[in-house]
Amino acid sequence: MVAEDPVFGRICYGGFLEETGEGLKVTCHDGVGRRFHYIGTEGRIHTECTHGEWASAGICISGDCSLITLKAESGPWKKESLAVRILIEDFGDYRLAGTDTVIRGGEWAALPVPEGEAEFVLERICVAHE
Repeated sequence: MVAEDPVFGRICYGGFLEETGEGLKVTCHDGVGRRFHYIGTEGRIHTECTHGEWASAGICISGDCSLITLKAESGPWKKESLAVRILIEDFGDYRLAGTDTVIRGGEWAALPVPEGEAEFVLERICVAHE
């Protein structure tokens, strides 16, 4: 979890956070790697892998949250296919790059993928209205 704490500033729980010129890069190290949450001052991002985990250094968020990259993987020992759920609150709507799939702000989106490794690039297409 990455949180924008009003007292302590930006904090990462259960992982490593690298702040780059392009934004944030998060590596999950919570032992499971199935969930990631970004709790910002302007919005929230919630993600969950089913039958898999977030790949090492697999989460990147641009400085203005207009671009979100998520890399997930499932090992060959998994019997079910990897699936990813995403909920984005207060940032607006996003499109899964290269597809017509739109992730509506405030609604969970399930993105099933084949076994192996998958990369999701989400591009903001509409800013949330206040």
